[in-house]
Amino acid sequence: KTHPARIMPREDAPIEEQAEAFFAKFTEPARPSEHLKYLELPAWDARHSFVTDAAFDLGDRAIDACDALGLSSAMRTLRPAQLTELHLHRCSLCADGLAAVVAALPALPALESLFAMQNGAGDGAMSAFAGLARTGGVPLRRLALQENGITDCGAASLAAALAGATPQLEWLYLSGNEIGDEGGVAIAEAVEGGACPRLARLALQHNRLGDATLLALGRAAAGGKLPKGEYLYVHENEHTPAGRDALAAALEGHPNQLQAHLGWPPPLPRDELRRDEAAATAASLAGAPPKRKPYAPPPPRVAPPHPDGDVPPWRVRPATTTTKAVSFVEPPRPPPASADPLPSDEPSSKGELPGDFFERLLAM
Repeated sequence: KTHPARIMPREDAPIEEQAEAFFAKFTEPARPSEHLKYLELPAWDARHSFVTDAAFDLGDRAIDACDALGLSSAMRTLRPAQLTELHLHRCSLCADGLAAVVAALPALPALESLFAMQNGAGDGAMSAFAGLARTGGVPLRRLALQENGITDCGAASLAAALAGATPQLEWLYLSGNEIGDEGGVAIAEAVEGGACPRLARLALQHNRLGDATLLALGRAAAGGKLPKGEYLYVHENEHTPAGRDALAAALEGHPNQLQAHLGWPPPLPRDELRRDEAAATAASLAGAPPKRKPYAPPPPRVAPPHPDGDVPPWRVRPATTTTKAVSFVEPPRPPPASADPLPSDEPSSKGELPGDFFERLLAM
């Protein structure tokens, strides 16, 4: 969180004052967590992190144009030589704010990664990369500009500056924008013309690309302009099966096994490709054809037959245990007591003797 009470200086203020105001605004004291009751978050000194850490992370903080101007002033003033990553994702950076940061990138001699996705900066910030080409370029290796509302105009401006601005670029992520064939072909032609010879991953998925972009990428790959290429992400676009087949055919036999992500199934991981290549090399040296075990999906799980017939697996009842039946014989019950407590002198109808029979016998 930022401190809204602290106001950034005017744009015409000295750059040292702008930098100090920027650090003062984004420095955070120790504070309790909003989500965990007994957790205390440590303090974060923005200036100390900027001059000592390898990664400076301002992600998920609201940065307006004046804040971005303060960040660019800090970049020009302090010139941290250890900074290799700059994270500005989901900062609501406008076109002018991102352009100010891009214009100050030559002040960071070791910067390799710029993550500025999901800002909505638009096409205006893309023209700032042309200024980098005039200053000799920057050593960027990873540039992430996903979901910034970039259209064909912005993609064309970026493509025109790629050769001189980022000659060491390896990853270029432009997914989730509004780039059509005009911008996609401009990027492919820039690569075909020699821009970004180290480019390994180009992400253009979730745009509006058609077959023309796929054909241009295929020509660049077939012409040997992507010698370090690993993946071309072009799925979720407006191309047709004919364009996808043409790109897949152009990538066959690529020296670095460049793969295109055209949808399901996704491309194979690089480790698996290296294992297959090593196995093929060993088999060729041994004089035997390479053996590659084809992928076989696991067999489906089939429930055992149920004694009740065709019952779905999720309704199979558990097996019941059988118990041996035990017969129970009721013991004889005693005769009921007589209702008359007094003995009777008369013999019963069943021939039973009276109760005082033996006393009378002894008295005789």
